[in-house]
Amino acid sequence: MKSFSDFNIKAPAGAFEGKKISIEDLFNVKIIVKAFRIEESKFIGKNKSNNRLQLSITVNNENYICFTGSDTLMDMIKKVSESDFPFETVIKKREKRFEFT
Repeated sequence: MKSFSDFNIKAPAGAFEGKKISIEDLFNVKIIVKAFRIEESKFIGKNKSNNRLQLSITVNNENYICFTGSDTLMDMIKKVSESDFPFETVIKKREKRFEFT
């Protein structure tokens, strides 16, 4: 019987690493955003774009992955140049929307 390692299949480049953390646990905490990805959400109708934002972040020297459907965060992060990653920020909740500050 073959072993999976015999197939010589590698994880895709750019795969995010770290434990999953809730966006609510990140409010008002200094984080480092290393990378992001915007994909179609499996929760259709939860936001205007029907997309979700996946963040690869560091908090207190620990790597995490976070998901959110915040259209505001998606709009804001798309405006950041690739050359400006990684960057430091704090996510604030203002009424019902989330913002990078």
